[in-house]
Amino acid sequence: MVDIDEIRRRVSAASRITPNSGDPDYDQLAAGSLIACFNRLAPRDVALPIEGLVVLEVSSHSGGRLPAHEQGRLEASMARAIAFVGAAITHPDSDVVRLGAESFRQALVYTRPTPTGAIAFLPERPPSLPGMSSETVAELAMARLANILPGSPDDSGASERLLALRQPERRAVSEVADAARPLAGLSLLLLSQDEVVHSTVTSAQAENINDLLHDADTVVTRMSPIYGRLDGMRFSRQTFFLQLEDGPDRQGLVDVDLIPRAKELLDQRVKATLERVVTRRGNGSASRPTYRLVEVEPAPSPGLF
Repeated sequence: MVDIDEIRRRVSAASRITPNSGDPDYDQLAAGSLIACFNRLAPRDVALPIEGLVVLEVSSHSGGRLPAHEQGRLEASMARAIAFVGAAITHPDSDVVRLGAESFRQALVYTRPTPTGAIAFLPERPPSLPGMSSETVAELAMARLANILPGSPDDSGASERLLALRQPERRAVSEVADAARPLAGLSLLLLSQDEVVHSTVTSAQAENINDLLHDADTVVTRMSPIYGRLDGMRFSRQTFFLQLEDGPDRQGLVDVDLIPRAKELLDQRVKATLERVVTRRGNGSASRPTYRLVEVEPAPSPGLF
């Protein structure tokens, strides 16, 4: 019988052996690739995070290494996708979707090949003071992108997440879908100190994403504040579940700049403001409403909840 806990312990120990190649990024990536191999084979509940490094690994469903021209297109599409999400983070109230040089500088990423044939995207890390660190826009953007993409070929909640996105994030998802189509699909693996996120965009999903977001306008209505409890057990892929005190429960996507705050308030009574999003298409059809959480604050209970 395979002792998965023992294998996990050995992989964790081996990943702490530094290759000392002279390139700190390569040394961390080598350790990260070992962990990535383990995470691809092991059950998700025993996956290992990468300490002190955020890596987004992207691999093609067509298998093997990519020819230079295809790899170049994939890298460019992913860089644009990360920049679009970065724009949503730095300008949360804007739906401007035009990228410029500053967009790429704010969410700057570099690429490295990996032993598994995947392409690793690593964010630029500016020098930090001893004992102090903060996530960069690129790191936040990579994590957001991995979470809003489908988690599996049959992710039933993916459409609702996509329809609740703001325009820059929709453009980011479209970039990934466009890159996935000629490569028979893409698999993404986000590894960080806080989370391990698996995402996938199959060829069929790429077509569905294009159909879902093409020729679509959104009608957004800001709702009155409501009171309820954020369900921590069901918080995943940055999707919230709000158990209301008065009315049906609500679920939807947490706005990108509100994620840390929402995580702090899980399993607590909160006052929340939602936006109701309806997508209308050129043929006159409309989607069912989806919701995004745009404001949340603690609300001490007046009594038992």
